[in-house]
Amino acid sequence: MPVGGGADGKSPIALAKGTTVLVPLYCLHRREEHWGPDADEFRPERWDSMSPEPYTYIPFLAGPRMCLGYQFAINTASYVTIRLIQRLEGIKAADDRLWREELGLSMTSADGAKVSLHFRNE
Repeated sequence: MPVGGGADGKSPIALAKGTTVLVPLYCLHRREEHWGPDADEFRPERWDSMSPEPYTYIPFLAGPRMCLGYQFAINTASYVTIRLIQRLEGIKAADDRLWREELGLSMTSADGAKVSLHFRNE
């Protein structure tokens, strides 16, 4: 376990064997010390200039409890993205609504992702 115990918050944290530890990913992925004062805002462009420290952003968890489908999900998303980029001329938002999140098993857009795709004439 990392440090964070004791009166000063810098002592090791002791856990008894068999203790269940929950990792609140929603909170972890919105910590201002890692993501800045706008951590609660949906700003995908933040990824243009940042690379998070290990264990700061873990959508597939990490270590021995890492999601078994991690590589499959990354490979599939990469393939679909590349194929779309090869065929698309442009993409635009189809509505002007602000981003709203919906919290469930994973985080999703409450209103969906409505976009207009413009394909090249081939």
